[in-house]
Amino acid sequence: MRKLIEKFHAKIERTNVSFVRDVSEQIRWNNRLIGIQGARGAGKTTLLLQYIKSHFSDLSNVLYVNLDDIYFSANSLAEMADTFIKEGGKFLFLDEVHHYKSWSQEIKNIYDDHPDVKVVFTGSSALRIGKSKADLSRRAIMYDLPGLSYREFLKLKYDLNFPVVALNDILNEHVKFSRKVISKVKPLAKFREYLKYGYYPYFTEDVETYYQRLEDTINLALESDLPYTAEISFASVDKLKKLLYVLAESPPFKPNIAKLSEKTGIPRNSVIQFLHYLEDARIINLLHASTKVTIPGHSAPPLPEQTAPPLPVQSAPPYRFKRRHL
Repeated sequence: MRKLIEKFHAKIERTNVSFVRDVSEQIRWNNRLIGIQGARGAGKTTLLLQYIKSHFSDLSNVLYVNLDDIYFSANSLAEMADTFIKEGGKFLFLDEVHHYKSWSQEIKNIYDDHPDVKVVFTGSSALRIGKSKADLSRRAIMYDLPGLSYREFLKLKYDLNFPVVALNDILNEHVKFSRKVISKVKPLAKFREYLKYGYYPYFTEDVETYYQRLEDTINLALESDLPYTAEISFASVDKLKKLLYVLAESPPFKPNIAKLSEKTGIPRNSVIQFLHYLEDARIINLLHASTKVTIPGHSAPPLPEQTAPPLPVQSAPPYRFKRRHL
């Protein structure tokens, strides 16, 4: 466990708090059990470390661990937490819990057995909290971390600060707000940059390799996260990639399940399920009809009305997908 503490302290030292995501102010950090979900690469780890660095001057009763650490191949989360709490631990931050098989049951046990301990955990956007082995939906306060908004992109790249404005205020006083924005920035010009590389915060490291990292992010979500969260086979991962390629070649559209099945070689019922897997991983967005579609003899998810990417429309690897569609 000493190694885990050393890694934690090293990460805190490297953490930059000059830019913090807006969602950090929305989270009610005083709750005993908090869960944060989001797409891979959205910044969940950074969010945790920034909060710790900004709010704890004394780290003696705080511990951050990544459950993908090799330590947990031979040690259990419950044992680690028990040791930490016996040594005076009060705040436990658990990152990437979906990589640990019995995460929900052991977090539930920590929550139930140690009422003085606060736990914050992060996991893949594909986590289904209510359907986990130990239902945490009645215990955990859940938050979602999306990619950067356009306003956050302007703040991160150009140090331009614009306040959050309610929709009603925009509708009623759009001229006033437009003048304030235009006085500081040409919004359409910068918006093109946002569409190209502004959704994931790792563009700050190197814009030139953004598309490569985006492809890596998608592959890791499909090859690493979904097999843990949805318990799908690696053969299904290959089919998911094929389906994603077909979707990426097309603008947002109302999917024809039969045609998608024909193009990909995936059975029709599986196509519907795979579309929902891609949505869970925040790789595509599905717009659903208000009525549910029931297939006799099956409990399949409702048919989507339209598919669209959650990323800015030009954020795609130009060497694999058509850039204008993803």
